Amino acid sequence: AVWYMMARIIGWDPNIVSINSSVYPEKNSTYSIDISIAPNPFKTQTEIKFSVTYNTKTTVEIYNLQGRKIETIFEDFVSANQVNTVIYNPISKITSKYLLCLVRTPYGISTKPMILENY
Repeated sequence: AVWYMMARIIGWDPNIVSINSSVYPEKNSTYSIDISIAPNPFKTQTEIKFSVTYNTKTTVEIYNLQGRKIETIFEDFVSANQVNTVIYNPISKITSKYLLCLVRTPYGISTKPMILENY
């Protein structure tokens, strides 16, 4: 169960049977996902800014430290090197003070810790 949870967090999808290698960048290319969260710690809402190196579909998800997805707050195609902003306002009572913001693309995954002050 732990392996399955960790594999899902880093992007493994059990529904994908094969990978089309032409979708992914060359081995020598540099790819990055930049994330900034402010304020952090936050009380009621926080602003998540992110940018990616390639034009790609991007998903922003919030997880608790047990690896359970709380919610998906963004899922859309984004342009390369453009700063994108998402406001996170928890939709339900969060059962943890510590959260992870996960930004996922077909090229990689990046995470950033978040702290909810009024837990």
